Amino acid sequence: YRQVLDGHRGDVHLSPWNDAQDRVASFDSDGTLIFWQLKGDRFAETEMSQRRRGAIATAVRWCSDGRLVCIAYNDGSLVVSGEGGRLWATDS
Repeated sequence: YRQVLDGHRGDVHLSPWNDAQDRVASFDSDGTLIFWQLKGDRFAETEMSQRRRGAIATAVRWCSDGRLVCIAYNDGSLVVSGEGGRLWATDS
């Protein structure tokens, strides 16, 4: 697939592909975090967030079944989220 995924201003990084859910996350040095879902032959933005309390996402990883995502931030905090929103978080 070839598609420009708009919405970032800083250097962009991608999470590993979520094969179970056909999803990927993109995050940038400006603090924007976007989740994308493959729908047919196009990606659609499913969720977007800005900086979390001033912190910037530095890594995004999916659990093995793809239903949960763990986001690490540059302030040392972690957030685990699922379909219903945030499930667990730690702040440094």
